[in-house]
Amino acid sequence: MVRTVMTRLLVGVVPCLGGLLFLSSLPAGAASNVPAAARQFSACVLSHQAGKNHKATLAEARQCAPSNSREVQASNIESGRDSVAAGETAVLVRKDGSAALVGWSAGPDLVANIVSGCYNTWANPRPWGSSGVDYVQIDVHGYGNHCGYSDVPTTPSVYATCYIPWCNAYNIEKGHYDSNQGAAWFNDQRAAGWANIYFNIGDTWFCRGYIDTNGNPNWPQWCS
Repeated sequence: MVRTVMTRLLVGVVPCLGGLLFLSSLPAGAASNVPAAARQFSACVLSHQAGKNHKATLAEARQCAPSNSREVQASNIESGRDSVAAGETAVLVRKDGSAALVGWSAGPDLVANIVSGCYNTWANPRPWGSSGVDYVQIDVHGYGNHCGYSDVPTTPSVYATCYIPWCNAYNIEKGHYDSNQGAAWFNDQRAAGWANIYFNIGDTWFCRGYIDTNGNPNWPQWCS
């Protein structure tokens, strides 16, 4: 497993919702990667909190999530008993009693390197989540060769930002592994990219993106 630990410092402060929006050190253009549903969810949650900011309650999440968002339990998402489809949003009931809006998107599949009946299909799952006061997303790139093997060959990029003062993602652990390692470690023959993201406001996110041996961005993709 490849692991990277990094520290992010606050680098920007801009007016937002009558207060301040603090951005962690995101790559250029990262703000445009935040889905409209997540931006609207955060704005709605913060407007209900009247400056007394905290991770969204279930009542706040229900009021602020898109109307077609169903509720899912974090334990069911993490274990694979439940999943969220690409492009779908869901209200996540988190283990600490708070709630969040979650979803994932995927880039276009690419096919290359056809050799002796095996060929690599690439996939790009991008799971994300917002607690209202922060937002996270991982960008996973990997492939399956249609002959029993898949790999995420690079560490996923991570976007992490805050929407309240004095908040930042102070520690990010991330890594990747192939289907052989997945089978040996977890009895799960899929490749994955992963990140654990820690905010100084007491919020922690665990994000996972999976790709099966046929190159499918296989469920569940999640941040919880």
